[in-house]
Amino acid sequence: MHRNSVCPRRPHPGCQLAGPGTPAGRPPHHTRIQGGSRRDSTEEFGCGQSGSNRHRNSGRCPASLTELISIGVAPCEFIFLDADKTGYVKYLELALQLSHPGTVIVADNIIRNGAVLDGCATEDYDHGARNYNAVAAAHPRLASIAPHVQFKEKIDGMTISRVK
Repeated sequence: MHRNSVCPRRPHPGCQLAGPGTPAGRPPHHTRIQGGSRRDSTEEFGCGQSGSNRHRNSGRCPASLTELISIGVAPCEFIFLDADKTGYVKYLELALQLSHPGTVIVADNIIRNGAVLDGCATEDYDHGARNYNAVAAAHPRLASIAPHVQFKEKIDGMTISRVK
């Protein structure tokens, strides 16, 4: 399933949708990662309550982002993309329409076990991830890094961009 998560601006920080971490002002024991779901963790921070500004969409990434743009969602603090890599450049342009200076955009799975760095890569996913990294690195509105992580024999990572 292709999915993306978006967290619009809140009156105070504290909503995190992806990965382990402690939102500002919350002690570490409030971040439930092991033994709990991402939904449990975000609801614990008040992001899942009715009337909150959190939007969490599952489905086709471009349709979800386009829908949020069309309904006029407020600028987002955090956008997490985990979808078809061949469309990541398009998703970035849509995500920028939901952004403001300071928004963090994370694109997951962009190292692809090192294939993105291999000039001989043949898979469309690898080319899509490579194109995304090139666009994010050169984009005038973004400051980006692409840290990698190693899991046993495999290498992967994410591109983390901050809107200027």
